[in-house]
Amino acid sequence: MDIENFIAKNKSLVIVPFDKASLDVLSSAIATYISLINSGYSVDILYSGEVTEDIKKLAGNINIQNTTPEKHLVISVDYKDKAIEEVNYSIEDNKLNLILKPISNNFEVGNISYNIKGGSYDTAISFGC
Repeated sequence: MDIENFIAKNKSLVIVPFDKASLDVLSSAIATYISLINSGYSVDILYSGEVTEDIKKLAGNINIQNTTPEKHLVISVDYKDKAIEEVNYSIEDNKLNLILKPISNNFEVGNISYNIKGGSYDTAISFGC
């Protein structure tokens, strides 16, 4: 299996340069990051080394993280009939209740979806090891 097919089977990738990586190694990691992002992948760069001014210039607006991001639960509501005017929440019996007001009479439960983002990866790509 070639690398392109291997990566295509994954949804979330992380690029991990060696913590004392040279600017050449970091340049390769950043170029790979940009290529994967432009191809539609979810990608993070985790770098535990010192992020110097040279690295900041090289990275531009790319967020180089030093720890794995926290997991987040994203709840999505397809609300095509009406704008949501109010969002509240309550906690009852150790359950979080999101309260969206108002909803239309023809609102369907199938309009609600969820996704878990961050915190774990399908594949890690290392540089400078």
